[in-house]
Order: sequence, then C-alpha cells, then structure tokens
Amino acid sequence: MSSACVTLSDPVSVRQRLAALGVTEFDLSASVNEGVGYILACTSNDPPSLAGLLGWGKATRGLRDRLIPKGGKRTNVRRQAATVTPKGIVIVVAAGDSRTGREGPMPSTRSAKGPATVAAVENNVLQLSLMDANREFAAEIARVQTPTTWFLLYYWDEQHHEVRIELSLPDNMDDDGYVDAWVERLLLASLPVNRKPQAESEDESNEDDAATQIDVRRRQSG
Repeated sequence: MSSACVTLSDPVSVRQRLAALGVTEFDLSASVNEGVGYILACTSNDPPSLAGLLGWGKATRGLRDRLIPKGGKRTNVRRQAATVTPKGIVIVVAAGDSRTGREGPMPSTRSAKGPATVAAVENNVLQLSLMDANREFAAEIARVQTPTTWFLLYYWDEQHHEVRIELSLPDNMDDDGYVDAWVERLLLASLPVNRKPQAESEDESNEDDAATQIDVRRRQSG
C-alpha cells in the first residue's frame, strides 16, 4: 500500500491528467449518467439487485461506446468487464461508498471484488514499485509492462440529489475483498439527480391505500 494518495479536484488539473490517460471528463460522466438513468427506471416489480446491475452494466457499455471509436477497446479478462483507453489505461466501472467523489478519507468499493481485481491491484503495486525504483527508466517501463487498472467509482447520494464520480488508481484490497486504498484520485464534477427512483415513488404513492386498492399502472418511461 502506498503511504500517500494524490487527490486532484481542480477542474483544469483533472482535465489535464485525464488527457494523459486518454479519456475526457465527458466520457466518464456521460457514461455514469447513462447507468444512473437505468437505475431510475427500475420499478418495485424488478428484482432488488437489478438496479445496481443495470447501473454498472450500462455505464460500462457507455464508456466502451465512447472510447472504442477513438481507438480504445473492450476486455473481459477473467470475466472482469473493462475498457482500455486509446493510451492503454484499463478502466473498470464500480459503485463506491459515500466517500466517493469527496476529498478527505479514501473511499471503498461498495462490494467485494474477485480474483480479476486482486490481479489488477497486484499489478498496479508492482508497476508503481518499479517506477519508484527506476525513475530514470519510467517511460521505458511504462511501454513494456501490463497497463495499470483504474476504477471509475460512482456514488448516488439521494440526500443531496447528486451522483459523485472519481477516476482512481487502486493499490490495496482489504481482507474482505473491498478496494480501499488509492495512489491517485481524480475527482470529477457531481451530476445532479432531480428525481426519485421510480420504485421509491411507487412505494410512497401506495403507502396509504395499498390495503384497499389494486393499483394497475403502466411503467413510466425513462
């Protein structure tokens, strides 16, 4: 684990760093926004886990849709759905906890990850160690080593009506499989969310009369 984490939140600095990684803030934010749209469209009749799965899956698809035409590619090594930027950086979409997108304490992934993430984090640690030990050869090492893997973390804060986003480079997983430490964090602008999930709206509207009425309705579109 690294002893310090570099966090960038200034918009200009973030854009410059993202450009070096081969991605734009729009690429990342628009992709997450697509995923959130699918979450909002879920109803109380959907399986409980579907909203989270759709949010992650459609955000991943959105990122691929934007980066592949620019020279990126998709990869599913060990069943880990990832997107490679035109500059060879691997990006994995994942839900984060409430510290996502905020300066201060480091966030964690919202769920435990599997062997593919273990391998990716171990590779990050190895490459960072090589870079530290051989700074004068850093450019050459970067060309021959396996690309580093970054996480596009997002967190929907319903209380503050926003989705917070960051692109961060992990270097540690805890004993339970959660990614919980980062070498570098790039904090993006939050996305405003001005409506409730459809499932929540349905629950509220039916709260008083559910026992006396049979409510037949069409599923609202996006």
